[in-house]
Amino acid sequence: MQSSLEIYTAKWIIPVTSEIIENGAVVVFNNKILDVGKKKEILSVYHGKITSFDDAIICPGLINAHCHIELSYLKGRISASNKFSEWLKEVISKKELPDRALISFNMKLMKKKGICAVIDIGNDPFWLTLASLSEINPQKPNINYFIHLNEIIDPKGRLANAIPFIPELNTDLNEYEKDFTIGITPHAPYTVHPETFKAIKKISTGNTISSVHLAESGGENELFLNGTGDLVELLELRGHWPLSYLPANCSTTKYLDKLSFFDANTLCVHCIHVSDTDIQILKNNNVSIVVCPRSNMLLSGKIADIDNILKNQINISIGTDSLASNDKLSIFAEMSSLSSNFPEIDPEIILYMATMGGAKAMKLSDKIGSIEKGKDNCIFAFYPGLKIDKAHEAVEYLVKNGENQLDMTKNTCLIWLHEY
Repeated sequence: MQSSLEIYTAKWIIPVTSEIIENGAVVVFNNKILDVGKKKEILSVYHGKITSFDDAIICPGLINAHCHIELSYLKGRISASNKFSEWLKEVISKKELPDRALISFNMKLMKKKGICAVIDIGNDPFWLTLASLSEINPQKPNINYFIHLNEIIDPKGRLANAIPFIPELNTDLNEYEKDFTIGITPHAPYTVHPETFKAIKKISTGNTISSVHLAESGGENELFLNGTGDLVELLELRGHWPLSYLPANCSTTKYLDKLSFFDANTLCVHCIHVSDTDIQILKNNNVSIVVCPRSNMLLSGKIADIDNILKNQINISIGTDSLASNDKLSIFAEMSSLSSNFPEIDPEIILYMATMGGAKAMKLSDKIGSIEKGKDNCIFAFYPGLKIDKAHEAVEYLVKNGENQLDMTKNTCLIWLHEY
């Protein structure tokens, strides 16, 4: 923990919410950002320990808004498939108890790759994730902010009456780790009974977030519109079919809207198969959308319609999903994939999704996501390995080439300021 005034200088500083600063400086005191601006102006006002990062880029920490850290043991064990239901069957068939060592390893690795905050989804005993996070370093958690949402799968509605008793358990666990928040969340429209959806939403008060897998496969809408499709076979195998509330004669998005599930605290993950009408529903409810580009390309061969979502001014954040559908948990890799698939989108917008977009989704935009006065010192310096002469090139480099540089340098090109 820093207790003295620190001044960090670099060739480029990317605040995200304001103009990029050339030859800039960031002032930090007690691990909070005190000021940011031109190096010359900062040094004329503040006096403290000066650390120069020369030709580096200083950037806010990235946010992984959707991850299943418990599935780390499935890396390289699931067949590549563009059919979502077949992939899901294989994941279920290879289900094991989470590996605490792998969870700890991947938490550390995410931090090395510039991630300061994570929304983790899991349906195995969540004390395993809690223990794995805390044993890394109880005095200084590896990930600055970690939200674990215990995923409810309840197609028959058997848990609906038990949901109201869960918050007491959450309160006890939250005392264990200051920046570790635990909650519950529904898995998806086709695996959770409508009454259970309502019960979960009823206890989600204040800034408590809910996350739901929405329109990840085309089969979801077919199931809800007609009661047919490949997801019927999956539900039959699990002993969950038929379901009294299906077909619903509408899209999954419209269905959840009828349940009044959507609001400003809702994260809708994937949203690949949503219509213009669905997008209007999501916009009207002020939800955040989480895209997982590399996972989506593997399982669906496509990503959500980012252009349309941006046009409708819906907040977008970025997630990695799990190592069952991805080979790495890196937001740099996700940004590169987004840029490749949507070359028309300005890299600054993609970086915003990975920082402020995620912070807004986590309800932490007052603490992280940008380099601003009063926010946490969750920022890093990144050495690009080449000379960058223009501001837009600094952002473009991070978005398009950051992951390659991390791989080439074995992550040593990224330095967290609070650990320096």
